[in-house]
Amino acid sequence: MMQTTIFASPESLELANKGWLTWARSQAKTISLTAGSVTSDDVREKANESGLQPDSKFAWGGLFATPGFVCIGRKRSVVKSNNGRHISIWKGVGI
Repeated sequence: MMQTTIFASPESLELANKGWLTWARSQAKTISLTAGSVTSDDVREKANESGLQPDSKFAWGGLFATPGFVCIGRKRSVVKSNNGRHISIWKGVGI
């Protein structure tokens, strides 16, 4: 069974997953530059290919919580565990 860590603040989540978030945001910027937009599904695909996963599943929620991305729309996630929920479509700005 996977142990879930509860973080007191977004800052503590950021610190606990700093290395992974840096890598994931770099991937997101690259995808946005080449494809015009990016979603968490796109970055998750790269993470799965690379075998790199965050220490906390909550780190996915902080992926785009940084300057440099603007939300341009929404779409249904294709990740099975997301049960078809809507996710944001992001565009990198100033990158």
